[in-house]
Amino acid sequence: VSSYAKLDTSVCLICFSNLGESFEVSKLEESSALGEHSSLSQMDGDQPLVKQTSLTERAHLDSAERQKRVEQDLNIVIQKQSAQLQEERSRSASLSQVNSWLREQLDQVDTVNNGLVESLLKARKEAQRFETRLRGEREGTVAPGHLPAEHFHPAKDFH
Repeated sequence: VSSYAKLDTSVCLICFSNLGESFEVSKLEESSALGEHSSLSQMDGDQPLVKQTSLTERAHLDSAERQKRVEQDLNIVIQKQSAQLQEERSRSASLSQVNSWLREQLDQVDTVNNGLVESLLKARKEAQRFETRLRGEREGTVAPGHLPAEHFHPAKDFH
């Protein structure tokens, strides 16, 4: 009995320590001590057989009750952990959906940004050409009022 009680105590302590749950260690140790006492009592020839049997039966019943409570406690812990895992999975799925939506939005913004950069570069080139032609007209290289047909039209190009 004592080797089983020690094993049960060790297994329970390991389970509860790994799960982060508190457990009354004294009850487990008490169960182990009772099992050891029962074994010692059985070996003691001075005790009457009835008392030894009574102690052994009570030790077995106490051990079975404690084991049942430990199993119930473990089941509760497992249920809580399962529920928490399910919540985390659900949250992860939601975050994945949000992440996908944000990536799509980022792609759209990137496309619009690239279009704006192209338009800006084109407008700068056109402005530089217009400025060059205007300077040339002022300096007399081109006859006043006679700009080439491909000249810059600010009112038309920036709408």
